[in-house]
Amino acid sequence: MGLFKDNLKKKDDNEHQASESSATSGADVDHHDNQGLTALHLWVKATVTVLVCLAVLAGLGAGYWFVGRPMLAYNGADKLEKSGQYAKAAEVFNELGDYAPLFGGKSSYDRANAAIYKYAESLMENEDYEGAIKQFKSIRSYEDAKERIDECSAFVLNIGDTYTFGGYEWVVLDKQEGKALIITKDIIDLRAYNEEYTDVTWEQSTLRAWLNGEFYNRFGAAERSLIANTKVVNDDNPWEGTDGGNDTTDKIFLLSLDEFALYFGDSGELASSDGSFFDDQYKEARIANLNVTQAQIEDAARRIDTNPVYGNLYTYEEALDIVPKINGESWHWWLRSPGYISYYAATVFIDGFVVVYGSGVSLHGFGVRPALWLNL
Repeated sequence: MGLFKDNLKKKDDNEHQASESSATSGADVDHHDNQGLTALHLWVKATVTVLVCLAVLAGLGAGYWFVGRPMLAYNGADKLEKSGQYAKAAEVFNELGDYAPLFGGKSSYDRANAAIYKYAESLMENEDYEGAIKQFKSIRSYEDAKERIDECSAFVLNIGDTYTFGGYEWVVLDKQEGKALIITKDIIDLRAYNEEYTDVTWEQSTLRAWLNGEFYNRFGAAERSLIANTKVVNDDNPWEGTDGGNDTTDKIFLLSLDEFALYFGDSGELASSDGSFFDDQYKEARIANLNVTQAQIEDAARRIDTNPVYGNLYTYEEALDIVPKINGESWHWWLRSPGYISYYAATVFIDGFVVVYGSGVSLHGFGVRPALWLNL
């Protein structure tokens, strides 16, 4: 009996120990699980922190790249320009594209143009006119760059050169004492020598008034400042002795017969011949092509239609057949010398021969080739 109780007690003790061992084992498992969850949480938190830091750094880097860096470059270019390093400043401004400062100020594109303009001006001051022309051409639409190109071009002209001044192409005929004599390459308008068919000299002609008024005012202020006052000698007709009138002082004029022979070839016929015209080996050089608008042609036709001399001969539609309709064709053009009578003025005809006899002053369909002396 005692032995039985002892065995039963041992059994109970064993079961109790097993139970305690099982409970202890379960607690150990729960403890290990909690440790794993805590480690995972810490890892996730650390990863998120790292990602946030990276994002902040990336944002700061992007901010520097898109805001800070251009601003520093813009300010650096500004300092270069203020120190007179215009070419370097323009280069930096151009690299920035069309960047505009956050707190106001002109765009880098505008600043680049301004720096190039100042650079071109500095080249002009140092008499590097070819270099200045190159720079002004790169900003042709900026302020008065086109006029400055013309201004610089005058300093590098040679006789025979063609260049643009005031929107027209001109040919250099002569250079003297810091000035160049130029004439338009083409016929630039169709006008009468004088609106009325009457006794007239160059001094009194409506064409002289138009050239030194409306036409002269087509030039910009900077261009007008380059056009010299010229004493224009108005000699008599060399063959007929018709009075040339008083000498004049003009900004813009037409060539005389003597000047025409001097610059377009002199075969000696002007001095020795008589009759109505002369035709020599230089006529090809005297041919001028028309370069006018259709509106100018139609305007000439209207003036012919309303002219008291020619209006009774031609209607507007018929007058359109008198004046040329296609640019690029050769045409007649005026000289300023008187013709065989004072109702006529000397002309160069379509094929280059010279009509010393002249044509009626009120012919509206004849061409105009202005000439002027340009200060260099």
